[in-house]
Amino acid sequence: MRRRAHPSGPDAVDRWLDGQRMELAESSVGSYARRLEHFVEWCDDEGVDHLADLEPWDLGAYEDHRRAVVAPVSLNNELTTRRQLLDWAAGLDPPGDLLLRDSSLSCGFVSARVRTRRVAL
Repeated sequence: MRRRAHPSGPDAVDRWLDGQRMELAESSVGSYARRLEHFVEWCDDEGVDHLADLEPWDLGAYEDHRRAVVAPVSLNNELTTRRQLLDWAAGLDPPGDLLLRDSSLSCGFVSARVRTRRVAL
């Protein structure tokens, strides 16, 4: 079996958004794209070239970074969209060659923290 190269973060986002276009209105896809722009930009600034390079601590650092500049509801929307992207990416490769090595990345220990704290924020 030929091993596939992992797409870069921006390439993975583009592929995911293309799939969303088949099911959603363009306005929804545009909203998803804007939400993920911040994440892709942050990954680039942090030197994260591929989604497979992400660690759970990276996701927490991104959440902290965004929490300082957006309202809680916006943060929750961004993290939900990011989780959808990571869930999709985790399913790209066959077992034994997972794009994301840690299931906590896709099920979102970070997102769970936001959902449980939403009322307190």
